[in-house]
Parts: sequence; structure tokens; C-alpha cells
Amino acid sequence: MTKEEIFYTFQAVRRAESGELLARPIRQLSEQEYEDIRTAIYRLENHLTGFDAYIWRALKDLNATAEKARMQYAKEGSRFSPGPVVSELELRIINVCAAVKMYAEHVIVRLGVLYGKESMERRNVKAQISQLYDSSLAYRVCNHLRNALVHGSPVELMQATFNTRLTESGERVTTVEVHLSREGFRKHAENAKVREEVVALPEELELMSTATDAAMGTMALHEEIMDIVNPGALPATQLLARLFEEADAVLVEDEWPAFFEVSPSAPEGSRIKPLPLPESVSKFVRAFIEMQPVV
Repeated sequence: MTKEEIFYTFQAVRRAESGELLARPIRQLSEQEYEDIRTAIYRLENHLTGFDAYIWRALKDLNATAEKARMQYAKEGSRFSPGPVVSELELRIINVCAAVKMYAEHVIVRLGVLYGKESMERRNVKAQISQLYDSSLAYRVCNHLRNALVHGSPVELMQATFNTRLTESGERVTTVEVHLSREGFRKHAENAKVREEVVALPEELELMSTATDAAMGTMALHEEIMDIVNPGALPATQLLARLFEEADAVLVEDEWPAFFEVSPSAPEGSRIKPLPLPESVSKFVRAFIEMQPVV
């Protein structure tokens, strides 16, 4: 029995007006190239849906809920019932704080598995996390707010306010804010230093901006340590970036690069199998390409 012949191709794809996908070849791939591409896509997909991605999701949910609350208050005015949307805002803030704190814990555990508990990689990253903690009040508050909520409640620790004002041009501007209660934090935060810092502030912290600052600081750190935490992510990105740039030299409008496994002797309808290329992976690779210096 002869072995079934299989080909691997790199193609330019576009969608016809009928909705059908049309493809034209860019070049043939070796089986090893195809497997390397498959592995690269898998690694990047895992990277983009890893624990760090929860921070972005939590932050996106917080911003969406804040906008919903603002628009609802602007529309309903005195008829506005804040209870449900305030509870949702509090939940979104808690989610960001939990994701930020758990990211650091996750990374330390992962580095212990990858390199060993006494490794230089793990020690260096722990030092970077400590530096972020020391340099950012927002990060410190988010870390300890999660713990304070174990002992207290959102009602004691968070206070939502809604305001509408007129600008000089007569435009109505509606804002929503959630402040950290200094008294509640003093009562329930276990870390004395952070507790004293918050109590000594001239005014109460706005928690949506505080959570955002902590999340952005964490993700900036993630960019610095990405190669260590996800050692396969950078080579995978570089491989796909080279292929995308190769495709860009021949793509025309509305086309995109794609990879296929072709089995000429397979039954009709299963001869051509596309290699799934998630949009999130494509966008990440495109962003990587745009960030590279122009030579």
C-alpha cells in the first residue's frame, strides 16, 4: 500500500462576493515548515490566552461597565437606581485587583517549574515584581484591597459617585467614580505600611483609575519578562512575522496569508485542510511587525 501523498502550501486568500474563499499559491512548504508554523500558532495562541490575558479582559470589562453606568445615569438622571450597576462596578474593580495579584503569583510558580525554585530567572523576576510593588502606590493598593475585602465588604471599602456638570460651552458632562474609603481601608487592610499611606492621602483614591494604573504597570512588566515566562513566544512571533512579510510582497487588496494541508487522494470535501490562524494571533504578529525599527 503506497503512502498517501500530502502537500503543504502557503497561499493568499480572499473572500469572493458570493462568500466563497478563493486562494492562490504563494509557495509550497515542507512538512517541517508546516509543523513549525503549526507549533508557532499554537504557542502564540496559548500566550495570548494565558493568565496575563485575564488582566486585559478584566480591565476591558471594567471600562465597559463604567461607560454603561455613565450613560445610564446621564439618561435617567433623578430616576437612576445605582444599586445594580454599582455592584457590577465593584465586581469589575475586584476582578482587576485579583488578576493583578494572581498574575504575580502565577509567574513565580511558573518560573519555578520552568527553571527551578533557586534559578536566576526566578530570582530576577521576583526582584522586578518587588520593584513594581515599591514604585507604584496603585499596585500596592490593588494587592492589598483584595485582601481587605476578605475581612471587610465592598460597602465599607468602596463609594461610588455620579455627577453631571455643565461645561463653559453649555455641554452636559456625566462622570462616574468609585473611591476607596480611607476609613474602611484603615480598618481592614492588614499591611500597616500601605494602610498608613492610604490614610495619609489628602483625598480618597479613585479606584477605577487606580486599578487601571496597576493593570498597565503589570502588563508593562509582562512585556519585559515575556521571553522568560513564555520562552517560545518570541521565536514563534518572529517566524510568523517573516511569513507575513513574505506574503505582503505579493498580496493584493483584501487578501490575507493562509496555510493549507492538501491531500489529493482524500475524499472530495476533505482534500484541503486549512491550518487555523486565529485573528488574535494575526493581530499580535502584525503589531509586532509594526513595532520593528525601519531599516
